Amino acid sequence: MSINQWNGRVWEGVFCSFDEAKGENDVFHDSLWIDKQREQIKNKLSQLDDDKDAGISSIAQSNDYYLSVILASQYEEHKKKLSVLDFGGGLGNTYLEVAKILANEVDLTYVIVENENLCQQGIELYKEDHQLEFSVELPVNTVFDTVHAGSSIQYVEDWLGVLKKFSDYQPKYIVFADLPAGDIDTFVSIQNYYGKKIPAWFWNLSEFINSVEVMGYKLVAKYRYFNKHVETMSEFDEKHRLSHFSQLIFKSCGN
Repeated sequence: MSINQWNGRVWEGVFCSFDEAKGENDVFHDSLWIDKQREQIKNKLSQLDDDKDAGISSIAQSNDYYLSVILASQYEEHKKKLSVLDFGGGLGNTYLEVAKILANEVDLTYVIVENENLCQQGIELYKEDHQLEFSVELPVNTVFDTVHAGSSIQYVEDWLGVLKKFSDYQPKYIVFADLPAGDIDTFVSIQNYYGKKIPAWFWNLSEFINSVEVMGYKLVAKYRYFNKHVETMSEFDEKHRLSHFSQLIFKSCGN
């Protein structure tokens, strides 16, 4: 089909069967399809060749939090109740996604750790939801199957102390999403937020990974995470300029 015949339409018509649609069944064997496939893979191979960031390949990208996928695999593997600690989980954006993505029969306990104001609002907002809890402090004397930190741990001065508390929960997985880490030197910067100024960590990716792994965890997956604000780092020097944020999934060496 030529560009003029296509006219920008991807889908055309509504039919009850292949016979009625009278499409072309040999397209996937045609040189046009094969050439397009070759072009796509050549582009990806070229990206790999051009990768200067030894940490995460440019073709390993994510735009969503992968917490629900981790939880689904745990439930399928163990057929048990699932417990999650969501550090800096706000008013439950990730929780709502998880609760709707997981099957209804999953017995879920989900704890969000947030500041007092957000906790008060969350308790009121979800007062009929008995599988969600809010806490102003990291819980003690308990365990969680999974610990999740999405766009949060960078705002904690003693982030190493928080990592230690995460590991004390003996989770099978620790997941970091929207994490400002890459092939840079570790440093602190100020984030401008509607006239407010928030200190935040930016990490050398290898240093951050090592800090988690020494606590008995192994990195099992890493992705470049899309964060629209990364473009504003163009004014930073090369040693402190991120080209992407990261999403990292660690698994306990003991499970």
